[in-house]
Formats: sequence, C-alpha cells, structure tokens
Amino acid sequence: MGLLSRLLGNGETQTKIVDSAIAAGDKLFYTQEEKAENSASASRLWVEFYKHDAPPNVARRLIALSVTAVFLLIVVSSFGLGVLGSVLASPSYLEASEYGLRLLSDVMAWPFTATITYYFGKGILQARNRNG
Repeated sequence: MGLLSRLLGNGETQTKIVDSAIAAGDKLFYTQEEKAENSASASRLWVEFYKHDAPPNVARRLIALSVTAVFLLIVVSSFGLGVLGSVLASPSYLEASEYGLRLLSDVMAWPFTATITYYFGKGILQARNRNG
C-alpha cells in the first residue's frame, strides 16, 4: 500500500485527479443543452450586431429593393419570353428565356439570397429570441 499511496499522493491530490478526469469526460460530450445554449448565444450576438448596424437601414433597404427589382425583372422577362416563344413557336425567344433562367441560377441566386437574408434576418432573429 506504500507504493500506491506514493503514486497517488495525499487526499488533495486524489481529489484533483478525480476532478480533472470528470472535467475531461464532460468535455468529451456535446449535450443538447449545450447546443441550445450556444445557439441562443449566437442569436443574441447577431441581434447585437444588428443593433450596432442600425444607422445604415436606409442603405440596406435601397440595396434590397434594387437587387429584388433586378431579380424580378429577370424572372418576369424570362417568363414572358418563354410564353411568347411557345405561342409563336420561335426558338430564339425560348433561348432568351433559358438564358434568363441560367442568369438567375448562376449569377443572381447568391446576391439575392444574401441581400434578402441580411435585410430580413434582423426581424427573424428578434422574433426567434422573443419566442424563446
């Protein structure tokens, strides 16, 4: 028993070893409670970001409206060209319509999504934090 007590030390050392083992075991697992707590803190950080970002609301609104206007112009014109190409049986109108749809998916999808998320994200996060 003398060798074992020399290896493990006195009661204080044993307590430190046990506490360290428990803390290490706790850090191995990411519980649902920890996930919810981290998600809530991330939402609070975004709301704080939006509070400090309040002065450029007019600019944000203008950017969101302009990107949305361009997006809708391409959608409406592609739809109109597609209908016109089908009615007139003209391949050039159909090609122009397909080009507009490719333009939407390849070029406009990311800027539109990012702008709309940035513009409406503040209200969504605030409503989410109010509701719990």
